Amino acid sequence: MKRLLIAWVLLGLLGVAYATDEFDALPAAVRGLLDPARAQWPQLDTGHRAALVTAAQRWLDMDPAQRSALRARMQAWDAQPATVRAQRRAPFAAWQRLSAADQRRVRLSAAAFAQLPVERQQALHAAFSRLPAEQQQVWWLGPGLAPDVIAAGGLFAFVPESERAALLDVVRDLPPSSRMQLAQLSVRLNAPQLAALRRELIGAAPEQRPDLIEKALAQ
Repeated sequence: MKRLLIAWVLLGLLGVAYATDEFDALPAAVRGLLDPARAQWPQLDTGHRAALVTAAQRWLDMDPAQRSALRARMQAWDAQPATVRAQRRAPFAAWQRLSAADQRRVRLSAAAFAQLPVERQQALHAAFSRLPAEQQQVWWLGPGLAPDVIAAGGLFAFVPESERAALLDVVRDLPPSSRMQLAQLSVRLNAPQLAALRRELIGAAPEQRPDLIEKALAQ
């Protein structure tokens, strides 16, 4: 199995220790493991370099049994259908997109959930499973953004996939008062008006968007 592939897989399991700008300044054992990345090293940003170095160090610290177990996990992962791999990556990808504040809130919520009686946990799981699938997906956006996206549901109805990420960024950057106004507009405007408002907000500078929303609400 290629050494560089092993190092990249480890990125999902490890934290960042440190990085260096000069590949030849790395410890010899680390250089040996990451040598396939030597040519690309100057183009990598600091975070990627640090993650690769940390991954290589962790691999070097493993005993043969641990390395064998990791290879087996990689082979099992590669053997899964692409659709299954995508589904299993989704939670981690969603976690990475959360702000630091949202990640703290999720950790606190998870800790509180773990302290609940089993019957209460099961009831909450059941209540969530009864939500429409699209609403469940919205909660992957995190506790800071999801409630406002749900409240402004009309704005997101039938939104082209090419505009969805940009629209989420718009809502994410709005102040709380503008998000509340956007929720009001989502039930007041018809589909063509909402589509026009979406395009206008996406095309506007961030500092202009609260005024655009307020103006639309006043009409």
